[in-house]
Amino acid sequence: MAGTYDDRRPPIAQHRLTRVRNAQVEYLAKDTKNKQFVPKRYANGEFVNLLAQHVPHRGRHAMRYFGLLSPRAKSQIWSGVFVLLNQPRRPHPPRLRWRWLRLKTFGTDPLQDSVGHLMHWVGRRAPITAD
Repeated sequence: MAGTYDDRRPPIAQHRLTRVRNAQVEYLAKDTKNKQFVPKRYANGEFVNLLAQHVPHRGRHAMRYFGLLSPRAKSQIWSGVFVLLNQPRRPHPPRLRWRWLRLKTFGTDPLQDSVGHLMHWVGRRAPITAD
């Protein structure tokens, strides 16, 4: 049936979440045909898939997020999402060092001299003044 609340992306607003349990999430969906709110139950994985539909693809311009996907709410919600899915949060990847990036991009190590020896920091010399 086209136009019912089942085929649309449901509006995910925090105030519509009524019950969050280990196996399922319940929220109030808007039934536009009958003009009332209907409780909908989804498994945790299905609910995360519904949230993912609201995220635009990388590089696509869109409206700023609101509700559960707003920047302020995301930092508070993500830990709860991972608990519901029984998954640990992955740590942030380590920062890439400039030496490794130069080696990967240009194929030469910036800290090796022309003979192949590794250079190291000795110190700073004062500038020479021209008379």
